[in-house]
Amino acid sequence: MKQRIFIIAIISLNLLNVGAQNTIHKASKTIEYSFEDCKALLIQGEKATIKVSAKPQNTIELKITYIAKHKKQATAIRDLKHIRFDSQKEGSKLLLRNYYETANQKIESNLSFIYELIIPEEIFLDIRNLYGSINLQQLTGTKEIHISFGRLELENISGKTNIQLKYSDISTNNIAGQLTGSLSKSNVLINNCEANVSLNMSYGTLNASLLNNCKNFRINGERAEIQIQTPDKEYNMDVKTSFNKLFIFDENHDQQFRSTNKNFTKNIYIRTSYSPIKIHLK
Repeated sequence: MKQRIFIIAIISLNLLNVGAQNTIHKASKTIEYSFEDCKALLIQGEKATIKVSAKPQNTIELKITYIAKHKKQATAIRDLKHIRFDSQKEGSKLLLRNYYETANQKIESNLSFIYELIIPEEIFLDIRNLYGSINLQQLTGTKEIHISFGRLELENISGKTNIQLKYSDISTNNIAGQLTGSLSKSNVLINNCEANVSLNMSYGTLNASLLNNCKNFRINGERAEIQIQTPDKEYNMDVKTSFNKLFIFDENHDQQFRSTNKNFTKNIYIRTSYSPIKIHLK
């Protein structure tokens, strides 16, 4: 591991509240690291923003930023010390973790943490984040993503991607490979989908735009509203809801619709309840 840069910065943020001006001071500390010979990367985040992109390289480049915000500059600087970060390398596996020292501590500032990483393209990635966001770009390896009370953004992703979301939203653009997982009280937006998709959902919405290379699109939902845009009508379909309506290519159907054609190679399977399903052409 190589530690490369250490910076402390104080920034004043001016906020206007009902005609009166309040100043919020942000104290931040930034450190940069590099790690070599890693085949797997595990991140355990809390109140963290995690940004990961990939390049054809053998090293992991990491920049972390500790952030404390408070009306008093001295308090923001003081509370930085309550933010903790650990890195452990076991063989070819690297574990990164941030947490907050809260036991028997008087913390007055709003604390948060930022990870910014550039990693090898096909490395195995496992990220867990509570009360934060994850942004992934240009990744081709296997990915395991867990978020509660946050947001997930995927851009130009391929390979195997498994997601577990609670009270979190996901948006994707240009995703290929496989997308699997479970979502609870979460909303899904999928643009330009080439991936084979299999998701379990409860209490949320899904809006997806499919491309021709998306051969299998499967949703098992409960009280999940589903809307899909397709490039054509050449799909084998098995679609069912309860206590609501189906809208399939501008035609209304009662609760269940099935259609098969041996010449079609693409499949859509959807189950939900108490919510509509809408499928239409782009």
